[in-house]
Amino acid sequence: MSDAPITSTSRSPGPATSGAGVGGPNGTTEDTITSTKAPETEHPPKGDGPGSGNSKTVTRPGDRIFSSLASGSAIFITVVIAAIGAFLIWRAVPALSRNQVNFLTSREWVTQNVNAMAFGVLDLFQVTVLVSLFALVLAMPIALGIAIFLTSYSPKWLTRPLSYTIDLLAAVPSIVYGLWGLLVFAPAITPVAVWLNDTLGWFPLFADGSGSITGGGTIFTAGIVLAVMILPVITAVTREVFIQTPRSQIEAALALGATRWEVVRTTVIPFGKSGYISGSMLGLGRALGETMALYLILRTTSQAFGWSLFDGGSTIASKIALGYAEFNNDIQAGAYIAAGLVLFVLTFVVNAAARAAPTFQGVGARRRAKDVIATILVSLAVVIALIPLVWVLFTVIAKGLPALTSPTWFTNSLSGLTASADGGGIYHALIGTLLQGIVCAVFSIPLGIFVAIYLVEYADRKSKLGKLTTFMVDILSGVPSIVAALFIYALWIATFGFPKSAFAVSLALVLLMVPVVIRSTEEMLRIVPMDLREASYALGVPKWKTISKIVLPTALPGIITGVMLALARVLGETAPLLILVGYAPFINFDLFNGEMGTLPSVMVAEMNNPTDAGTNRIWGAALTLILLIAILNIVAKLIGHFSQRQQLSREPVMAKRLDLKDVNIYYGKFHAVADVGLSVPPRSVTAFIGPSGCGKSTVLRSLNRMHEVIPGARVEGSVLLDGEDIYGSNVDPVGVRKTIGMVFQRPNPFPTMSIKDNVVAGLKLQGERSKKKLDEVAERSLRGANLWNEVKDRLDKPGGGLSGGQQQRLCIARAIAVSPDVLLMDEPCSALDPISTLAIEDLITELKKDFTIVIVTHNMQQAARVSDQTAFFNLEATGKPGQLVEIDDTEKIFSNPTQKATEDYISGRFG
Repeated sequence: MSDAPITSTSRSPGPATSGAGVGGPNGTTEDTITSTKAPETEHPPKGDGPGSGNSKTVTRPGDRIFSSLASGSAIFITVVIAAIGAFLIWRAVPALSRNQVNFLTSREWVTQNVNAMAFGVLDLFQVTVLVSLFALVLAMPIALGIAIFLTSYSPKWLTRPLSYTIDLLAAVPSIVYGLWGLLVFAPAITPVAVWLNDTLGWFPLFADGSGSITGGGTIFTAGIVLAVMILPVITAVTREVFIQTPRSQIEAALALGATRWEVVRTTVIPFGKSGYISGSMLGLGRALGETMALYLILRTTSQAFGWSLFDGGSTIASKIALGYAEFNNDIQAGAYIAAGLVLFVLTFVVNAAARAAPTFQGVGARRRAKDVIATILVSLAVVIALIPLVWVLFTVIAKGLPALTSPTWFTNSLSGLTASADGGGIYHALIGTLLQGIVCAVFSIPLGIFVAIYLVEYADRKSKLGKLTTFMVDILSGVPSIVAALFIYALWIATFGFPKSAFAVSLALVLLMVPVVIRSTEEMLRIVPMDLREASYALGVPKWKTISKIVLPTALPGIITGVMLALARVLGETAPLLILVGYAPFINFDLFNGEMGTLPSVMVAEMNNPTDAGTNRIWGAALTLILLIAILNIVAKLIGHFSQRQQLSREPVMAKRLDLKDVNIYYGKFHAVADVGLSVPPRSVTAFIGPSGCGKSTVLRSLNRMHEVIPGARVEGSVLLDGEDIYGSNVDPVGVRKTIGMVFQRPNPFPTMSIKDNVVAGLKLQGERSKKKLDEVAERSLRGANLWNEVKDRLDKPGGGLSGGQQQRLCIARAIAVSPDVLLMDEPCSALDPISTLAIEDLITELKKDFTIVIVTHNMQQAARVSDQTAFFNLEATGKPGQLVEIDDTEKIFSNPTQKATEDYISGRFG
């Protein structure tokens, strides 16, 4: 057998599970019997890897450590959410105990005297709700129109750049929106506000309020700016759901003579309504927690809130930001923490509701007119969305460019400059921004990747921890930045006693960056084909190495892109800076002590400087921040595009004999295959034939324990390799797969590897580092697969660039490179054209000189051409286990079979 280390595997019955399968689009190959209900989508195997289907599998130390890191990271996310609530409550109690009014019903806010505190959240809550709902009402129809345009109306050449442009709305920092809203948009929108007040003032929403309509610091102005900010959130979710509308439904509507708008109305919108609602709820959660834009735009007032759009006031988040100076006293800070707790609960409920959104599922002149009107409206929605983006960017560039052209802008700090003095630069702020971002990334990236690995590779659909982690990640993604800052203040500063510092800011940013890293990494891992995992397992590679050497490198470009976008998002956050660290106009490299300048904090500090020099620095810092974020976005794309390919022998050994004795295969309680007994001679080809669903692929996969990637799978009986039971005590499935290789139905070269690296992937994963030996094995294996002459001049080219037949021969070369004793082939020619099929058949004939080969095929002529003996499997009835009907020399099976069922199948009378 193999010289690989062997560990114990029990074959005791396991619970019935419809877990993740392998192979085809439903998680199984055509002939793999898994359960009475097939999984709906293809997923990676869960648990501790292949072999974990048996309940007492002893996994390797590497797998145990890796899975523990992944599950521990997942648990940590839940702990963080619980800790946010717990520490906010703990640190709010001292202030609440001194409060002389009802916190939930009072409109007062007096916190300066800790012995006579009177603070309530009612006004703040009402302003928060009204401005957020107003923004949502404005954003929802526009987002719907954009999503419809991008998925159903936009030309292909325009869709991608337009989608990216809309997404740029989300990349603009909120402090820049606030600056634009206060200084540019508010004066411009004043005539509209005055007209609405004069015309519709009889309606409470447009009646005179506590704010100044001409001053612009009202809910009306803030709500419009906030609508622009949440627009990309709603659009992105809705667009992704609309894209998934089944093509068959669209074609069915077209076949009825539907116009484009009628297709959208009858198929796309009903299919994606749940996603639209969910995206809108996420947008609402984003609006509820917005801090800096409203901090800058809204004007505080002493008058009570009156449910008018022309009221001023503060939201919960902006009130906390306004009170940042009081965070030098734990009791005073406790009042704001209590308000933050209300905001945390509010956003928690809204984001939870977003997850639970229900699922809804020759043209006349009038219809043609409707179609034209719909086209105009959805196109108009895109134009409306582009106006504020262009306006913001034009304003920032026009007003910020003079500062950037100063020779000292990127080389000097603002240390020693008076308020009205020209000159200076933002070198100190750039250093501070990058330092905080790097520290944040150091914590966020590994944590986020390990949580994503747990969700994709280890948590099955019924896992309570998996469901809880997914829920908590969604909640964490909706936690406002001001709440994250309050939590770090309560934990790091108030409880542990550390001083305010840039490091505390980085910890708060971690809470904002981690969920983005998790979600982007999870998406990338899920689109890595299951075939690649199976190909690695078939080489005898443990699960942790498969993940780290195959899955992660394949997903690496997308992961890097997600990480860079997440970093770009947090670098523009301002609220944590107000609470957790002061502003310094000089360079400070000490993350743990002292004040530190950043680009957002320069803008906040200069807001109090009414001079022309201060205004220039504000816009210059804004433009620099946008450029930094744009650079990160561009770098993300470039790294993803030019990402380096990650690179994944024994001498040939004697082929070995296989013997199956009373083999029964189960998936949970379902009996898939019953009482199989057969022998496979060494250096021969044995073909498994039979109708779909008879279990022949299940038996094939049991020969190297690949069936165990499906949870609940187990085998009773014996599978002997030269007399040694591969299911016996102390047998490691990884060692089995090093000895019994496998080639799958669909060619599955590793996409991130070159042709050569594909061939020697198994050897590299097993630790071989000798370049000379790897080169020798690559050439020998490619010659053995009859592929060397076709690829010898392009070994460094991607394996995915070969033709289908060449890719399958490459996969065969990869399988034989690790020198297995037995080679299993599961319908290796089913996806190939006749010429490629003939090449594979010729190769099989050559390979049997050195290997024992078992092949599953539906092609009777192929079985007759390449095999020495043939086994016929059949299914007695639906729901019954598959059975081996007979096995004999191929010539006898096809000319004079013993069983009538075999003759009927071969002659075409059934099957």
